[in-house]
Amino acid sequence: MWFYVDKNREQQGPVSVDEIKRLLQAGEITKRSYLWQDGRADWLRLEVLAAELGIVIAAPPPTPQATMMMQKIPMQAVQPAPIPAPVIAPPIMAAPFMAPPVIAPPAQMPPPQFSQSPLQDVNYRAPQVPNFPGAAPPQVPPYASQSAIQFITAASGGIRKLLITLVSLGALVYFGYKNFGHLVPGLSDQLARTALKQVVEDLQPARIEIEAVFKSKNVCPAESLRLKADVISDLFKDYAYGYMENDQGCIVQTDLPKDLKHKAIAGTRVLFVLLDGEWLCGMSAQEKYRPKDCDEIDSE
Repeated sequence: MWFYVDKNREQQGPVSVDEIKRLLQAGEITKRSYLWQDGRADWLRLEVLAAELGIVIAAPPPTPQATMMMQKIPMQAVQPAPIPAPVIAPPIMAAPFMAPPVIAPPAQMPPPQFSQSPLQDVNYRAPQVPNFPGAAPPQVPPYASQSAIQFITAASGGIRKLLITLVSLGALVYFGYKNFGHLVPGLSDQLARTALKQVVEDLQPARIEIEAVFKSKNVCPAESLRLKADVISDLFKDYAYGYMENDQGCIVQTDLPKDLKHKAIAGTRVLFVLLDGEWLCGMSAQEKYRPKDCDEIDSE
């Protein structure tokens, strides 16, 4: 017997394999729906379990052309954060850190574990991760900055100067990483991946409003129904939104500038499609730069 996550991101079940096939055929679940069975360590997508369940997943049709409108967004200059001066205070005793208690999940239904939040589940789809009650809260370590200040203030004069010097050097290294890291081989790939994840987060307000409008009015925002979302990004200048020409779903799209400092992803097209209540993600960048579960598309 299996449990599954429906379109409202609620757990349902237990159901048989035949019932799962019927739900898939009826459109109640999709290949991206999550399934779990007693004895398994984690939740998995239906498309991953298809062979095991004897289900054939049909290939998606080619992406149709879209009718969209463009919307300019304000640009914000990125200024390096000033290096705060260390706080010098009388020596204090740092209180020992007590880790919060860990609440174990129910034995019959382990909580799903996911590596990405964010959009989470935007999948870039951006996948919306189901959030079941009873999951153990993450253990939060003590704030590094607070512990560092307590340690610095409790140190002797010579050690204190050394620590202040190390903190200053760390700030300079971070500044160089943010502003010139794209010029270093290997490090530039990591910065390109981080930049594409940032684009996904920057478009999140537009996706949230598009989904809300579609659920309430059953239409996609377009020229006659403009978005009010506050989209701000230092990676792209404008974005477009609208509906597929066959009215199958709503879309939001942006093209990164061709003169972007991250040369590997300059000119990348980022496309999100709201289809059957779920966001699908596509990018024209190479797979090693794209976020997880984001498919490759043609930028033409």
